[in-house]
Amino acid sequence: MKKADKECILIVDDDPVALALYETILKDAGLGRVIVSGDGRLVADLLQDNEVSLVLLDIVMPGIGGLEVLEQTVESHPGLPIIMISGDDDLQTVVRCMKTGAYDYLNKPVDQTRLVTAVSRALEWKELNTELSALG
Repeated sequence: MKKADKECILIVDDDPVALALYETILKDAGLGRVIVSGDGRLVADLLQDNEVSLVLLDIVMPGIGGLEVLEQTVESHPGLPIIMISGDDDLQTVVRCMKTGAYDYLNKPVDQTRLVTAVSRALEWKELNTELSALG
């Protein structure tokens, strides 16, 4: 089994066009299996039911915002890299996300190369942390 076959990336964005685009980019890059959701309220269940390696999370969504999902996910799944995505490039929002525990922050429209690079690095970071924990 190839390493990419073991990886599972959860993409959460209420914009179906963005979901399809990110999914296509990540699949074409061979970064692993992709699960998509248009509703942040489903993240906890999706993380419970799937062995997710990384979350790509939009900030502005109806129902529950990405920052709230980020806070809950960091608490329930420490060590899971979360990359925030937003059309809002407000520095305070970026800083809040990073202080809360986001691995990275990407601005919309997301550059394809930047997305692949950020996801690749986050997956490598998670793998290294897992190996270090195993050495424990």
